[in-house]
Amino acid sequence: MLITTTTGKHSKPGFWTLALFLACALLLVTPIFFSSYRFDNWLGTFEFAVTSLVLALFLTGLRLASVHYRFLKPLFWTLLAFIFMIRLTLFLVLDFSGEGFTNNFYAHISLQAADVALREYTPTLILALLIFALFAKAISFSSGKTVVKPASALVTISVSFLLFIFIPVKSPEQQILYNYIQFQGLMNPGELSQQDIRELEQSGLVTLEGNDKSSIIATTGSNPENLILVYLESFHLAFTDDGPFVDLTPNINQLKGKYGHHSNWLSSADATMEAIISTQCGTLVSTPQGSNTFANTDSILPRLACLPDILHSAGYYQTFLGGFDKNFSGKNLFLKDHSYDEVIGWEEWQQQGFKSRDGYWGLPDDELFIQAVKRSRELASLASGQPYNLTLLTLSTHPPGFAASTCTPYAANPNDSKLLEAIHCTDQLVGKFVEQLQAENLLENTLLVITGDHDIFNLPEVREHFPELSTDPRLLNLIIAPDQSFSYPKQVNIAYDMAPTLLDLLHINHNIRFIWGTSTFAERQYHVSRRFWGGDTDKLEFPDPGLGYCSTQGEGITIPLDDCEHKRLLKLADSYLYGFYAQKTVPPGLCDADNELQVEVKTGPEPISIKVLGSELANYFAYNGRPLKPEIAGFYLFIKASASTASNFYYYGLDHVYWQMQMVKTLMELDISDQFVLVYKPGNELEIIEPLEHLLLNYGFKQQNLEQPFILVTNGDPDASQVFHERGELGVVIKLHSKKCELLIKADPGNSVIERDIIDELLTPYINKFPDI
Repeated sequence: MLITTTTGKHSKPGFWTLALFLACALLLVTPIFFSSYRFDNWLGTFEFAVTSLVLALFLTGLRLASVHYRFLKPLFWTLLAFIFMIRLTLFLVLDFSGEGFTNNFYAHISLQAADVALREYTPTLILALLIFALFAKAISFSSGKTVVKPASALVTISVSFLLFIFIPVKSPEQQILYNYIQFQGLMNPGELSQQDIRELEQSGLVTLEGNDKSSIIATTGSNPENLILVYLESFHLAFTDDGPFVDLTPNINQLKGKYGHHSNWLSSADATMEAIISTQCGTLVSTPQGSNTFANTDSILPRLACLPDILHSAGYYQTFLGGFDKNFSGKNLFLKDHSYDEVIGWEEWQQQGFKSRDGYWGLPDDELFIQAVKRSRELASLASGQPYNLTLLTLSTHPPGFAASTCTPYAANPNDSKLLEAIHCTDQLVGKFVEQLQAENLLENTLLVITGDHDIFNLPEVREHFPELSTDPRLLNLIIAPDQSFSYPKQVNIAYDMAPTLLDLLHINHNIRFIWGTSTFAERQYHVSRRFWGGDTDKLEFPDPGLGYCSTQGEGITIPLDDCEHKRLLKLADSYLYGFYAQKTVPPGLCDADNELQVEVKTGPEPISIKVLGSELANYFAYNGRPLKPEIAGFYLFIKASASTASNFYYYGLDHVYWQMQMVKTLMELDISDQFVLVYKPGNELEIIEPLEHLLLNYGFKQQNLEQPFILVTNGDPDASQVFHERGELGVVIKLHSKKCELLIKADPGNSVIERDIIDELLTPYINKFPDI
């Protein structure tokens, strides 16, 4: 096929042709040796070998054709380097996570991920570059010794290309393309029909009401408890079981013995960001959807009610501490979207002078726990006595494992396993952390939760030390409560049950329901995650990897699920969750050179209207998790998105003084530079309360009664007189755009800054009168 002539400048098929082919084939196979990963079955080895030989034949034909067609030479070298890079990437990813080109791979593509790869695999990458250079030299030398007819080279290219496309085995190159197309297809799972919604509801496995952040009502008791939530990276419960590794986790085992633990706490995720969203928001999150949102860098589930949103509404101050880059995979974006006041990551630690060491990709865990104790002291000493939520995320047990140099080595470590050293080190740090908190009485009124974030990766070292983990999704879940008056349930719970469980333990009164999560103190007989489903830990079912086509038509979802029902349930739930990714933001300003604001409200049955550049925003208001028709009486508050928060839509009814109290609190929490629109549609249920009257007065709004509609707009700077207000007997219309901004009515400079202490004082009688609200 390659050589057809026997005289002149053409040679017979022989040594140099074979050498060129073998050089290409060996180069394509080489990346497998850069990884500890090995194919678990003969089929994987066979597929890799066959596709490598076919690609080597294609590249050989292309190289020989380039002798006659010079423009093919750069194409050959580009393809050779590209294919080598894909294969090297595959095996480094397998070495790092035990997974290939999965959704998690695409979701984590970023500059931070590239930086981690460079730091973790620098020697490997240098060696790979040298090997590529040596093979490139061999290919150049052998191809210079062999010349064939153009027709023979083109036939070789065509035949090998057709084989590559149509043989029923997939190469890494085909996998990366095929899986990426699937990944992109999952980013927007589509809208739900009414039949889909009925099917989801009738499954009895998800909750579709009361999930919206705009409807949160949350209060604490008279003595609210603090929360310290510790996520241990990839920390499986099996690490603490009595197994072949004696005294691997003696400190955690001692805590388990003293305080108990949830022995059937199962993972709901297989990556950190997915786990944080799942546990904080009581849901199963689709990684492609999350990645789509991260890539847009706008917001992450901005409308979904999550644990920190509820704690924020209940008055908590919230801090997140992590050792790695806080912006990796949208972590900072999610936490800021969901009411964390501080998010501190490697960026801030570097500014404070900390250095990475011990192979870490950021702040080492021993230092992270020291800083966590320090922050606990600071939060506990807040002058206001405000309750707090301190959340930590460790790094040590992320493969390949990073044990801090301050930890005592594990004496029984076989083959100096990095993973076992990291587990043993994490155990020491956790034990010391709890001991310090207790010694300083920082747990007297504080709930301490220590849990694994997600399953550990399916790596060869993991399979060697813990062979059962592929079908054992248990995570560590240890809770130290101030009175320890609860007992752990024997039933199975999934990690997405974390948020409702913690709210119960903190005695938070709230009106939110979670899509998947239920409290561990509520009975549930059936359990679903992306990896498994079933009624108990010994009855879990896992998806069939050889499962063929499943109908996407609604045929009912009934317990127990089969493979196809499991897939359909997740697809429908993903479609429902995707609705909470919808962006509810407006252009940068409410009144500037590029925007136009129109607001209208009347006393009759007509709905209110809030338009920016012709886009109607009034339809985004909700009540008790359901869309609200903006025609009923009440207060409508729209807060424009800013650098620190997503846009918010709040509705406050007139059926109880509580709603005016909540609105006053919301307005008091705004920064002086925040822009908002407050619309009042008249009703006859309540008179205006004194705190709200005083607040409106400070905005320069001197007519305080609820008989007529009114509109209050601030463009972000009351001191600069950028406040507009209007009211009317039958209706009010405001039209502001770049030519009419000068019509903004000037607020009284002496009253333009809200007097927070006076407002708090005025609220006190109402709070005392309604203590249970």
